[in-house]
This record gives sequence, C-alpha cells and structure tokens, in this order.
Amino acid sequence: MQQAQIVFTQLISLFFMILIGYVSIKIGLLPEGTREVFPDYVTKLAMPAAILNSLLSVDRELLSACSIIIVATLIGLVVNWVLAGAGARLFRLPEDTAKSHLLSNMFSNTTFLGIPLLTALYPQGVFCIPIYSLTCNVVLYTIGTGLYTKEVQKEKRSAAVLLRRLANPVTLATFLGIALALLGIRLPALAVDVVAKIGGTSSTVSMIYIGTVLAGMDLSGVWKRSSILLSIPVRMILLPLAAFLLLRAVSADELVTQVLTIMFALPCQVSISMLAKSGGTDYIYVTEYILLSTLLSVVTIPIVTTLTALL
Repeated sequence: MQQAQIVFTQLISLFFMILIGYVSIKIGLLPEGTREVFPDYVTKLAMPAAILNSLLSVDRELLSACSIIIVATLIGLVVNWVLAGAGARLFRLPEDTAKSHLLSNMFSNTTFLGIPLLTALYPQGVFCIPIYSLTCNVVLYTIGTGLYTKEVQKEKRSAAVLLRRLANPVTLATFLGIALALLGIRLPALAVDVVAKIGGTSSTVSMIYIGTVLAGMDLSGVWKRSSILLSIPVRMILLPLAAFLLLRAVSADELVTQVLTIMFALPCQVSISMLAKSGGTDYIYVTEYILLSTLLSVVTIPIVTTLTALL
C-alpha cells in the first residue's frame, strides 16, 4: 500500500507539471518557440547532469552488478522490439508511425520518473538507472537512430558514424560518471551541487515541454489509439512481471531484481518525443504514447509492485 501511494504521489506531481506547460502555451505565458528550445536544453544539458549526479554517489562494489543489468536490459529491448513490430503490423501503422511505435515501446522513462520514484522506493538501487540508461542509449543512438531520424537512412553506416552518434552529452556523462566511480574520484562539493541543481531541472522542464506539445494537439482522438491502448498492458504489466520471474529464476540480487522490474514497468521515455521531433519523424504519436502510458501508469505500476510483493 505504501509503495502504491509513493507511485501515485510522484505521478500526480508530473501531471501537474504537464498541465502547467499546457496552460502556459494556451494563455500566452510561454511563446510557441518553447517547443524548439526545451528539447535541446534537456537532452544536451539537464539530462546528462541528472545521470552524472546519480552516478557520483556510486562506489565500485555497487557497479559489480553491471553485467546482469546490461544483459536484462538488452533482452528487454529485444523483446519489446519484436512485440512492438508485430503490433505495428497488426494495426497496419504507416512507416513513420510504426517507427515511433517501436521507439515508444522500447525505451522507458527511467530518468524523469525512474530517478524520483526509485529514490523513494529503493534509494540504494538508484545506481541501476545509469547502467540501464547507458545500455539503452547505446542502442538508441546507434541501431535505433534510424527510427527517429529520416536523414540517417541516407548516411553510410560505418564504425565512425556509429561512434559519432554515440558521442552525445547523455552517453558521455554516463561514461564520465562510471569512470569517476571506478577510479574512486570525488568531485568538489561545489561541482556536485551545481550538477545536482542542473540535473534536478530535467524532469520539470521535460514535463512542461510535453504540456506545450499537447497544447498544439487535438486530444479528442488520443483515447482512440488502439495500437497504444492495447500495447500498454503487455509492455507495462506482463513484461515487467515476466522479467521479475526470470531474474528470480537466475538468482539475481534481490535489490537489482526489484529495481529492474520497476524500470521495465515505467511509461514511455519523454526524450523520445524530442528526438522524434528533431529527427523529422512522427513525434505526435510518441507524445500521445507518453501521455497515455504516463496516465495509465498510475494503475499499472501499483499493480506490478503489488504482484511482485505477493510472488
């Protein structure tokens, strides 16, 4: 019951941030150009700072669980890819929308919702998030680039091109944080404070951005998106429970098992909408998926946490 209350409180706060963004555009408090500025701020500054901040308190002993986190994350991505691809064909989604459907199903909101939620539920397990995020980012910014960037299909695929895509602020911040943890290097208190404050804005700005996007959308048809509504129970309830049982079967660390189960149950990653918009693909569908999955997570995440407590 306490876990369900924590989840509900965190999600309600995110919805209020989305509402603020929505109203701010509607009444002219924020200019329309906000939609163009916020994605760059979050993906290039605030999100890297949030990830780096979460790694600054991790020691080498905790990083020993990296292998199981990486393997579980990769398996989860592959399973979601296969199921989302089957769903896109089943619902006969157009090519751009099908790619957005794949992206929306594969990547969870580990940074903006995962960090505050897991800090409340399992504070000692927050170190799992950067490892999970790094694994996802390697896939997202290499193999997954073609799903959100139309121009990438015209580029010649090579190791140099893949490395260039991977050399983004989010991934670089993750590598830096892991290196600092492995070497036992502690940053000055002032630097830690600055990184924490900048990273602390990532969730707020991202949710406000979603609200600004929703302000320019016709929301009357969102609840008619059967391809989204039918995918969410599978992605956010059945797969997390399957992951929980599998991790238990292989005798994975209990804390890691609980944290990974929650991360698999999280709604769609907010930054996917920003990447889709900057890449010229169907970001409206992604934004709709974010909205619906985040709304329904008020129900689905407590279901998952309750069932895992009983198993």
